Amino acid sequence: MRVVTIVQFGRQNPQGTEDPFPIYAGDAWLFRFEIQSPEHFFRSELPRLTEVFEIDPRSIYLLALYGAPGCGLYDVRLYISFKEPPDEGKLTLLRWAAPEREREDDPFDELNHRFLHFLKQATPAAKRKLARALQQEERHAIQANQSR
Repeated sequence: MRVVTIVQFGRQNPQGTEDPFPIYAGDAWLFRFEIQSPEHFFRSELPRLTEVFEIDPRSIYLLALYGAPGCGLYDVRLYISFKEPPDEGKLTLLRWAAPEREREDDPFDELNHRFLHFLKQATPAAKRKLARALQQEERHAIQANQSR
C-alpha cells in the first residue's frame, strides 16, 4: 500500500513566503507479532524494532492489540510507513528476542505508562462486554436445549 503524508495539511497558503512543508511518500507494511506479554513488547521489543529498522516511532501509524478471554493480549499488528523498505537482513533480526530493558533507561517509559493506564481504564468495559456476551451465549444454549 502506498502512504502519502502531507505535513501541515490545510495550513499553507499558496501565496505564502514560508518554505512549504514536505510531502512524504512511502510503502506501508503490515507486521504481525505473536507476543508473550504486552509489557515486554512495549518495554523491549518495540524500541528494538525501531532501532533495527532505523525509523522514528511515529512511522508506526497504526498499532492494534488482539487477544482472547483467558489468554490475554497475544497478537500485535503494526502498520509502518517506510521511505525505504527494510532489507531481508533487518527482517531476520526481528526473529531473535530482544534483551529485557531496564526501566531507568527505557525511552518508551511514557508510552508504557499510557498503555497500562489505558488497559486499567478499559478493563471494566471489557468485563461488562464479556459478561453480556456470556449471558447471550447462555440464553442461546438454554433455548437450543428447550427446542430439542
